[in-house]
Amino acid sequence: MRVLVDTQSVIWYFIESPLLSKKAHHIIDNPENQCLLSLASIWEMAIKLRKGGDLGLNGSLQDFIERVEEFDFEFLAISKSHIYKTQKLELFHNDPFDRLIIAQAIFENLHIISSDEVFDKYPVTRLW
Repeated sequence: MRVLVDTQSVIWYFIESPLLSKKAHHIIDNPENQCLLSLASIWEMAIKLRKGGDLGLNGSLQDFIERVEEFDFEFLAISKSHIYKTQKLELFHNDPFDRLIIAQAIFENLHIISSDEVFDKYPVTRLW
């Protein structure tokens, strides 16, 4: 299964937060699944860290990215097609990063790991 892990879920996974559901943890841990992380998530983390946010990363964003790579996550680049898809999405979700992640999942036919129930209003399969 190919899954796109949203920003909060990937952070929770790597900081071993109990807020990550057991199902989501199992899906990410399963080596048969292909886990992807949008570059939109990396961009979102960079902005939040620059604003003084504490994401619980215990280090730099670069250190976090290296850990993600060690776990064989693949990074999903942002394409023009993904951006065009955001223009067609209903405005159920106002967060531009989440809207881009939703558009990527729809365009690439990916499931999304997210605790955000608003994702259910879009034509994606949210796993939690």
